[in-house]
Amino acid sequence: MNTPRVAGITVGTLFLCQMLVGIYINFSLLQPLTGEPGFLHTGAAGSVTFGIAALAALASASVNLIVASISYRIFNATSPVLALLAVAFAAVGLTLTAVEYTRVLELVSYSQQYQAATPETKALLETLKPVVAASRNWAHFMAIGTSGFSLFIFYLMLFRASVAPRLLTGYGVLAAATQVCAVSQAFIGNSIPLPMLMPLAIAQLILPLYFIVRGLGARAGVRA
Repeated sequence: MNTPRVAGITVGTLFLCQMLVGIYINFSLLQPLTGEPGFLHTGAAGSVTFGIAALAALASASVNLIVASISYRIFNATSPVLALLAVAFAAVGLTLTAVEYTRVLELVSYSQQYQAATPETKALLETLKPVVAASRNWAHFMAIGTSGFSLFIFYLMLFRASVAPRLLTGYGVLAAATQVCAVSQAFIGNSIPLPMLMPLAIAQLILPLYFIVRGLGARAGVRA
């Protein structure tokens, strides 16, 4: 980006678009697949919708990588390690999102096989349903956990560079860390505490608006 103003508008707009797309995917496009009566009965009929959801999710996950690439250009001189880590984890997050939505489309294929099966085969497919669903869920947890950690690095980089009020960037750091901690609960057998996801949602609304209004650019000489 040529100026902090342009970089701020770009990053802020991308983050806001990412939030809107994420809400649309999770609460509209994927709702028939994840809600009742379950993907066995809804996957086949909504194959086009779920394919669109997969493409939209990949575009949304690409935002973190684009933002990290912009940030690398801005912060490489002052925080080279953090700038590189932001790009690396954003790329891993995009890859894991691709894996997650491959699993989503596998649910669609599984539903298609179920709809075409004989009653005996349907009984077997219903027995295996939890295993197939769990595969998608674990991929989802890995993807959102990694994406949250990439945001943690991004906001930590901004906090160290003092490019925005530290109250705001510090909140972003804590919010992203809280989200990662919440998602990690799934890996130790606990349910994800949904209230712990809200701080990052708020951060992803407030901070992008700040970037759009005030811009984004390094002012401090702190090195990682």
